[in-house]
Amino acid sequence: KQWYQRRVAITAGEKLLYESFTEQLGENNKFTDFLTKVFKKKIKRVKKSAEVEGDSDESDSDDDYDSSSEEEDEDEDAEHLDLNVCPPGCSNELYDATIVMREKKLDLEEAIQEEKKMIDTLKKEVDALIKKNKVINHGVKVV
Repeated sequence: KQWYQRRVAITAGEKLLYESFTEQLGENNKFTDFLTKVFKKKIKRVKKSAEVEGDSDESDSDDDYDSSSEEEDEDEDAEHLDLNVCPPGCSNELYDATIVMREKKLDLEEAIQEEKKMIDTLKKEVDALIKKNKVINHGVKVV
């Protein structure tokens, strides 16, 4: 029940973040498409805690990062804008706020992944307990 409430809170946080982003852009902003790409851009993040298996995870994230970068490079060629730099005419405050919101979005996505891992672990534990219960019940019936 507690994990469900946490999941609901994370989902609500995600929804609020997207609403805030849309509200921040306002109507008829000529940089809406650009800032949306900045907001949705996949970036490499440094792990908060040092993990032994971090090297293999980093190589996986590098692959994801490279593929998304290639797709974005194609889009950039069409628009000639670098997603890592605030374009001329765009408010620096708006660009910086978009970067901050992207970090928050990535934090929420990481929290969701952690919740999924926890759920998988709990499912495995439940399955193991069910198997033990069947073995014990079978042993009781035999005796």
